[in-house]
Amino acid sequence: MAHMSTLVSELLAELSTFQAREEQLRRIYRWRNRRPMFYRPHLFSHSKKVAWLVGTVLPSVRTILKNFDEKRAFALALVHDDAEILTGDYQAGDKANMSREQLSVLDKEEREAVQVLAAKFPKIVGGYDYKELLFDILDLTTPEAWVAKYLDRFDAFGEGLHEIYAGNIGFTQTLHTEFGETPRFTDLNVSLREKMMEKYPGLQSLKNSHVFFEPSVFLDWNTIVPTRSPYTQESLEEPVGYLQYDEWKKVILNSGDSEEIKNLYTQQEFL
Repeated sequence: MAHMSTLVSELLAELSTFQAREEQLRRIYRWRNRRPMFYRPHLFSHSKKVAWLVGTVLPSVRTILKNFDEKRAFALALVHDDAEILTGDYQAGDKANMSREQLSVLDKEEREAVQVLAAKFPKIVGGYDYKELLFDILDLTTPEAWVAKYLDRFDAFGEGLHEIYAGNIGFTQTLHTEFGETPRFTDLNVSLREKMMEKYPGLQSLKNSHVFFEPSVFLDWNTIVPTRSPYTQESLEEPVGYLQYDEWKKVILNSGDSEEIKNLYTQQEFL
């Protein structure tokens, strides 16, 4: 864990020299279609959490995926949403309803954003080509990108369950947006992660090697929400009995900085 903390800290320090990058990521908040969201994270917060999740699964990953470049996986986790500085944060639920043509336009927009950012920011981070990292997260060509992207989605699962276990009923419901009706976030998130495991043999080989790579259990979330209430600093420490969520929360409590821990119990929006 100390090794992980050092690597992530070193990469964050290097990325802090990318002019205004952190400030821009902090201005983009996730889950814009879901309102209210009690503990809405911004992209800078999310990227750190994905890096900590990567560190947590490394003991399992390094025994199964030989030649896995751990530092590169951390770098990918930390920069995986950088293109959204220019494109904004597109929602997974909206993407699920987009036509092939709309997705193609979005893909072109993301690739153009990578080129712009690569021309603006330093070319190297952690010894890796910055532009290659951003394209790898789009194209998922390496085991490091598969793991980082899977855990990007798993962090979203944790964020959503954090709302449910804080009593936010909105996170058990479908939504209507300009792109149509979106599924419940739990259904969509689990489906996306299952499809990733089917598509990439490297991920399939990690199945059940860590609790984050196990199939997610579906509960009757609507019966859970009324029994829950927003977190306090004290109640945050208490497990809820849903193992993947409890372990996600534990990663942030054990690896997270004080800002991220405080974000888990400081309610910003209200019903």
